[in-house]
Amino acid sequence: MVLSAHLRLLACAALPSAARPLAAAGATGAAAALAAAASAATPARSHAAALASLLLPGPAGLHGAFRGLAGASLAQAKGKELNIDLDVEIKAATSEAQRNAKAARALLKSLPHPSVEPPPKPMSAYLHFVKEQHPAVSKSLAHVDKATRSTAVMKELSKRWEAVSDKDRQPFQKRADADAAAYKDAYEQYLQRLTPTDRVILREINRANEKLGRSTVKVPKDAAAPKRPSSGYILLSAEYFKMNDADRRRLIGNAAAGTFQEQARALGAYWRSMSDAEKQPYIQKYIKAKESYDAALEKYNARVGSEVDAAKSAVKNLAKAAKAHVAPKRAKKAGVSSKSKQ
Repeated sequence: MVLSAHLRLLACAALPSAARPLAAAGATGAAAALAAAASAATPARSHAAALASLLLPGPAGLHGAFRGLAGASLAQAKGKELNIDLDVEIKAATSEAQRNAKAARALLKSLPHPSVEPPPKPMSAYLHFVKEQHPAVSKSLAHVDKATRSTAVMKELSKRWEAVSDKDRQPFQKRADADAAAYKDAYEQYLQRLTPTDRVILREINRANEKLGRSTVKVPKDAAAPKRPSSGYILLSAEYFKMNDADRRRLIGNAAAGTFQEQARALGAYWRSMSDAEKQPYIQKYIKAKESYDAALEKYNARVGSEVDAAKSAVKNLAKAAKAHVAPKRAKKAGVSSKSKQ
């Protein structure tokens, strides 16, 4: 559908980053994203540009976007031509997006917390300096208006930090290094204690936050899970970067003296130029590693598969309950409106 493609393009290119996740729902989500941009007090000219990009395909859409309010008129004309009522589309999409957001919030409330929490990130040398100096600086700027005092304090701390010599920074750097070492150990323990169920919960929390336009967290992989085998090309690359300069030049010529990206491109071209017979040693290594990987993966799934399936089933039921929590309200409103018409 023409509308779907343009709405999706609009959501990815013309809207604030907070509204972009709504584009995942296709045309409906993108239309809701347009409504979200409208509710965010975006200037009228930006709306006109968005509308022009929305319904004017190709270069005409780009030119219409830059024509501002004139572009909006063109967009409205194009909407009439396609028999599309933008107000109806956006209102319906906004209602659906609001219901989905309510369901996501309900799901976040009902989801259990992971059994372990990640350790706090280590403090940098500058943050240790701020922690030590903040009380004194804050006291010295007590006369500054409360509305701007925090900004003034941070500016002063930054200014003082820039004036600190490398020698005087060493005590703060030592604390930062100690924090980093402690964090590394604590994070290793966190990874060991994180269960398959915890990972399922974290991924579901991420999905719900994406629907709400919120930031997500990286879900750590299970260190006990078998690692996928490297392809033939990756095996060649690993071999290449262990070679001396002469052997590297023998493979890719003068590109061996270039940047990492230049060497990688030349190595890719070299791999494509190799005959099947020349690739066989690397392919056979991959096949052998793949067999070992498949066997290890089967054992791993047998050990944790039932736990993961149970966790996914529980999360699925919670998601259904969250949607059901929103649906009755919509049905009730529809019933009230039908009665009022009678």
